[in-house]
Amino acid sequence: DLDQVVHHVTKLNQYSRIYAVGFSLGGSLLLNYLGAKKGDYLQILRAAVVSTPLDLSASIERLSKWDNRAYQWVFLSTLKEKYRQKQRAFPQDLSIDAPRAMTSLKDFDNLYTAPVHGYLNAEDYYQKNSPINTLETIEQPVLILNALNDSFLSEACLPVGLAQSSKNIYLEAPKYGGHVGFYEPSGPYYNETRVSEFFTTKPV
Repeated sequence: DLDQVVHHVTKLNQYSRIYAVGFSLGGSLLLNYLGAKKGDYLQILRAAVVSTPLDLSASIERLSKWDNRAYQWVFLSTLKEKYRQKQRAFPQDLSIDAPRAMTSLKDFDNLYTAPVHGYLNAEDYYQKNSPINTLETIEQPVLILNALNDSFLSEACLPVGLAQSSKNIYLEAPKYGGHVGFYEPSGPYYNETRVSEFFTTKPV
């Protein structure tokens, strides 16, 4: 997991500073790691997350909306194929019929993700793994870059009040950028530029 990676990099003793960046759900994992305060988390001096769902339940609900149906279909098709691969490898543990009942991402989490990882259901999984729960406990400076026109994220993923009161959480919500987009007509993408600036300059 992430802590093993951080531990390995630390043991190499080849780097004077460690920064971490997470995109989309990878950002959620990174924030949860920093918020849990376990292992070598303090080795990460600063972190940045881009297009990251902070409230998993609200984001899944947003993805289920009609205007996101194409995205949900693509994501779900990919996940169902991965499920079938797992089912062929572990036929005694996974039902061959389950994919037929998976008509949404929440169905997938109810029928596979949650039970496999010991959660009661999808909502239990979402509630216990939403970064918003531990965001205020993070000890390192963290940049959250979530665009206002990101169709995957709800308003719960824009913690304005928390960012205003926290000394470590820096929220930036540009009008445009989409989901892990941030395209610029020339030069590097905006998210690349902004994350680099955050890591190399002192936060205000």
